[in-house]
Amino acid sequence: MERAQTYLVAEIEAVCWLLRNSVDVLQTSIRPALAGLPAAHATRCVEVLAAAVDQLTRLAENGGEPPDFPALADELADIDRIQERLAAVKAPPAARTSPAGQESPVRHDLEAEELESYLREHPRGGANLRLHHLERMAGGRSKSTYALTVQDAADLPSDLVIRKDQETLLNNTSVVSEAKLLERLHRAGLKVPQPFHLESDPEALGSPFLILQRLEGTTAGEVFDPPRNERLALALAEQVGLLHSLDVGGVADDPFLVTKDVTGDQLCEQLAAFRATVNEFSEPYPSVLGALDWLDEHVRDFDEEVRLVHGDLGFHNVLAEGDELTAVLDWELASLGHPARDLGYLRSTIEMMTDWDKFLDAYHASGGVRCDPHAVDFYMLFSSVWLYQHLARSGRMRLKWDARNIEYAISFAVLGPNMRYRLARQLDGVLTRG
Repeated sequence: MERAQTYLVAEIEAVCWLLRNSVDVLQTSIRPALAGLPAAHATRCVEVLAAAVDQLTRLAENGGEPPDFPALADELADIDRIQERLAAVKAPPAARTSPAGQESPVRHDLEAEELESYLREHPRGGANLRLHHLERMAGGRSKSTYALTVQDAADLPSDLVIRKDQETLLNNTSVVSEAKLLERLHRAGLKVPQPFHLESDPEALGSPFLILQRLEGTTAGEVFDPPRNERLALALAEQVGLLHSLDVGGVADDPFLVTKDVTGDQLCEQLAAFRATVNEFSEPYPSVLGALDWLDEHVRDFDEEVRLVHGDLGFHNVLAEGDELTAVLDWELASLGHPARDLGYLRSTIEMMTDWDKFLDAYHASGGVRCDPHAVDFYMLFSSVWLYQHLARSGRMRLKWDARNIEYAISFAVLGPNMRYRLARQLDGVLTRG
């Protein structure tokens, strides 16, 4: 009974955090864009959600027991606590502080006046530059992405994108690692945005950022919801094949490209770390533990192979315009790794769009590596466990910090569970194939 009560309290706290994130979006993004009755309804939603947070918080604090007020003074003290909590939930983000003694990620938003001043002082911007438009784009958990339009720049196109570090505490990545690699990939003919300028000094505008070419197209899909478009699947196969055909000697001088998750020893070390994270931050689901057991058993069943790999391939990191793939984005997790890492990561997504063998034919025709199918199965499960344990850990840490970002809430409430559902189906398929 005690374990069940502890679990219930933890789940209630998680729901409260998700609701607080939803209140933030209503307060800062949705309600200001509305007028009249819709604005009034948005305000009512904020009030209702804040009240729900308070009721759930009281339930968690009391362990499911009804409140007990021996005297009026006790009830008045409880009312004060309720009103303080309601005010805190509805307070604008800038007015909040992290709980005492807790380290939390700091968000570094971009201000138009500061950015324009920075660009004017840079030779590629010039004193005559004018920032015509700046808009934060949807998505992004570890990086913020902004679309901007400039006029009268000395040596920059008018339409640009800025990719800016937002939270490096949990994933230990930075745009600093992407700049040189993007230059090389762009020269090699891959469909990636051309980088124009890297600012690595966090003092300049709060955190490092990278100014990039803005390409045509929109995000093609989501992690678990790719476009049902075979032409886009085969276009991505061509890009992955070209990537894996590149000579790794040509990037040997890049300090950010490390060889990882290739040797048996490296994989064993990672799997042990995954298991420790799962034990600390996740329930003991048979799918997750079963996948870890299978991976431990088959960790040395295939030959080592090293290529340049993306590390997070999917249509959430692809731009498309109609049937045309226009860019592969977000190279922060690129490394020197086994090519089956990218193929395994992609397989479940591609099988929602076209036949896997057809995808491989297009991949091989573009120079892709002929990987052992067992290696693809291994890295499919390995990548899914990697992402699941990362989402489990980051979600619980952000909950602890009360970090406010609707993308964090989506990761916790939607991506994490969906990753487990996918992993369970993948493990069942691998066991069926033998």
